[in-house]
Amino acid sequence: MGRRLDPAALTGKVVTVLGPVAPGELGVCLPHEHVFCALDRGLEWPAGAGDDPPPRAFADEPVTPANIEHVLRDPFGNRANLRLDDVDEMAGELLLFAAAGGGAVVDQTVDELGRDLPALARVARSTGLHIVAGCGHYVEELWPQRSRESTIDELAAELRADLLADPGRGGLPCGLIGEIGASSDRIAPAELRLLRAVARVQRETGAPVSIHSLAPGHMGLEALLILVEHGVEPGRVAIGHLDSGIDLDYCREIARAGAFIEFDWFGCSAPGAGAHGADLPHSDRERVAAVAKLSGEGLTDHLLLSHDIAMKMQLTAYGGFGYAHLCVNLPPFFARRGIDAGALRHMMVDNPARWLTWAAPCGPDRPVSQR
Repeated sequence: MGRRLDPAALTGKVVTVLGPVAPGELGVCLPHEHVFCALDRGLEWPAGAGDDPPPRAFADEPVTPANIEHVLRDPFGNRANLRLDDVDEMAGELLLFAAAGGGAVVDQTVDELGRDLPALARVARSTGLHIVAGCGHYVEELWPQRSRESTIDELAAELRADLLADPGRGGLPCGLIGEIGASSDRIAPAELRLLRAVARVQRETGAPVSIHSLAPGHMGLEALLILVEHGVEPGRVAIGHLDSGIDLDYCREIARAGAFIEFDWFGCSAPGAGAHGADLPHSDRERVAAVAKLSGEGLTDHLLLSHDIAMKMQLTAYGGFGYAHLCVNLPPFFARRGIDAGALRHMMVDNPARWLTWAAPCGPDRPVSQR
């Protein structure tokens, strides 16, 4: 874009990689996906648990029809499965979403996971989709050493530069702070500094925030409370992966605090899709039932739905459900649970547009208490 953006001019807009747009232009939106990413960064190789074929050979193979069953059993054991990096392939996958009525995708890939803003801009232009990019850092264990040593001021400066298209950071804007990593068992020291930087920059810009938090820990709520203590309005925050281990009481607590509750693993059913040793993922039947239960309790305004696609095995080219799954395959199942087209549209059009719309800047963070 060539010049740094003014946050005051972005109030009431959704910031895409191609620039700000009106919230009503988004249409059906997937609020938590990855278009380009490299999940193999920071992992030791071979990372897999499979013994047939030998782990090293399997780790270095391309994903093919001959080994896709092995990939489904052991997705983290194959490096190619963990990389989405082909512009034409990803454009083709997203065109299927567009053909199903989709209008916008949020790519929550941060630096540690291989964010590629120029590639996102190319795909946005070729597909006609609005693409919002995230910024920030993932869980501390994957941070580069220089980031672990960064101060709150340094982390805030980095977020600010990414959000406002600083030419020194590539000149393309990010429209979201996230996905910000919260480790499952505790908020690590570097993550705490980042959350304080996030709060400062969120208040300065009005940008939305996304928190990564996996079950069984409840660190998503802890991260939310830290942000709120430092002046962030809870309605600017979405807590992701609440269907990685469905706990309806936990979801209710987050919603009561005022944040969005995100069920973003729709289509995730492969036995090895979680971390090694993790429980089998929930089925879409369970996800639909949980969303219907929460919606029936009056929490429709807080619900966001997505797929969190980040591996080749999730793409239609490799037998996965792809980005159009929620639009094409699941509406009849939602309807059977009492979620009609209007309620589903509210979750997939109105809620993401409201969350992604930048609020008016309100100055630096003002902590309620010192942490």
